[in-house]
Amino acid sequence: MLLGSDSAARQIEARLRLGEVQAALNTIPDEQRAALMLVTVEGLSYKEAAQVAQVPVGTIMSRLARARVALEAKLAAGSDRRRSLDNATVK
Repeated sequence: MLLGSDSAARQIEARLRLGEVQAALNTIPDEQRAALMLVTVEGLSYKEAAQVAQVPVGTIMSRLARARVALEAKLAAGSDRRRSLDNATVK
């Protein structure tokens, strides 16, 4: 095994996974994506995110919950497809 090859493989896998996350994010509704970005990326509290989005806190909470479910489903579906392709062999 080459020195650093495990690290290089992990970096490639991380980049691929990031691409999958970005693609999945692009499929969810704008309002959900905005709520997710404000809270998880920007680190805003629900109250702060609600102020930025000019909606009630409960709306941010609902959008965030829906966004997380949708994102998880999209990523799981992509993972299942990848596994299927990996298991397919040409003979």
